Amino acid sequence: MHEYKLLHRKATGNNSTSSTSNSCLALVSAASNLLPANRKLLRKLTELKTILVEAKNFHRKFLSSEATAAAISTTTTSLPTSKVFGRDADRDHVVSFLCNPDEADTSGERNYSTLAIVGHGGAGKTTLRS
Repeated sequence: MHEYKLLHRKATGNNSTSSTSNSCLALVSAASNLLPANRKLLRKLTELKTILVEAKNFHRKFLSSEATAAAISTTTTSLPTSKVFGRDADRDHVVSFLCNPDEADTSGERNYSTLAIVGHGGAGKTTLRS
């Protein structure tokens, strides 16, 4: 345990603002001078270094790309042009239900209409939503 604390101080004492990866790398290089009884510690530190590199690559590849921001769909209030064939009556009914205010409500409060589209696969739910 004494050797570990000495190595830890040596690794973190050189640069107080060092990043996690720099201190880990310094600890791994310093651990290479350990006694044979502490080779298990060296293997674990090497594994941690590998995991850290993989995590950095993952972050660069997936989390900081602009592709994730572009994949977010935008919400619009304008009516889309019709590209649906054979569902005109259903489409018109849905649009009139969602766009026309309820005539019976005269309280002056603003109401929002919602519509659940449910059904088995292949029934045209996504087409109707479009």
